[in-house]
Amino acid sequence: MTANGYGIHLSPFSPYNRINFGYHGVGNFDSLSTLNNGIWYHIAGVRKTGTNASAIYINGTLDKIGTINNTLASTGLSLQIGKLASSLSLNGIIDEARIYNRALSSLEIQTIYNAAQ
Repeated sequence: MTANGYGIHLSPFSPYNRINFGYHGVGNFDSLSTLNNGIWYHIAGVRKTGTNASAIYINGTLDKIGTINNTLASTGLSLQIGKLASSLSLNGIIDEARIYNRALSSLEIQTIYNAAQ
């Protein structure tokens, strides 16, 4: 994420190796699970339109429910996946990144995860 931008990334701040999801600076939260280096993970961030309800899924399983206290709107800033700022990028591979125009259900996320196995 960039300053006041949307995104999902591996947090470079304590607690380390957790997924951070949201709108940086005004509504983001970290996963409960800590990720290990060298392991493939399926990560999904979901935010329901019209509410602040959001969730992080890891490997098809709900990890944490949180809130993103901001109305999604065009900010003119880029969406960042795997990157917090120009100097804080993921040292790894991102495969099959997808963005949907609606919030996926838990079952849909589990189905997508299972299909990748």
